[in-house]
Amino acid sequence: MSKVPDWNDQHNADGLPPDILDAAIATPASNDATRAKPSIHVRGGELPEQVEAAAAALLQSGEPIFDFAGSLVIVQRRQRAGKSSGAPVRAEQIKPGRLKFLLAKAANWTKTILAKNGFVDVQINPPPDVGEALLQGTCAVFPPLTRIVTTPFLLPGGEVVTTPGYHADSGLFFDPCGVTFPPISDAPTREDAFTALDLLKDVLHDF
Repeated sequence: MSKVPDWNDQHNADGLPPDILDAAIATPASNDATRAKPSIHVRGGELPEQVEAAAAALLQSGEPIFDFAGSLVIVQRRQRAGKSSGAPVRAEQIKPGRLKFLLAKAANWTKTILAKNGFVDVQINPPPDVGEALLQGTCAVFPPLTRIVTTPFLLPGGEVVTTPGYHADSGLFFDPCGVTFPPISDAPTREDAFTALDLLKDVLHDF
């Protein structure tokens, strides 16, 4: 079956609406243009299947989307005016317009219509009810985010996490904000402990 020109066709033909960038993301999570996007076909009465497919497409897209206390958020870094160094990342609640943009990036959306030459599949924008269902937490597949930290942290079992990024076991997202922390030994000695204690004393000696 034939289909209408897709997003790239419109862009290359200079036919892209000028307001398409209104919902653009400040810092894209991934520039992998080779990743194949899944296709989601919209049919009446199949909202649950479409919501599940949409959630899977968002997870596959690599966008840093998390579930924060029941709300969908995206973790990103926005540069501040007049600041030469990078600002810390933060979790921003995803609004309907932005979610629609993310869904359009993550998947190809189609539906079947009756044309002069019969039934054909055409490309469409993500349906609003799919985005609304995702924002209402109907598909709990996104990794939970507890909070964002800027220093290495200690797990209840004694493990020290020093790798930047999301830590699934704790739900913490570690952003060192450009700081390089000294390495921490997996088996610290007594001397290491006293060295660390001296550092703490140096910070607290004026209190």
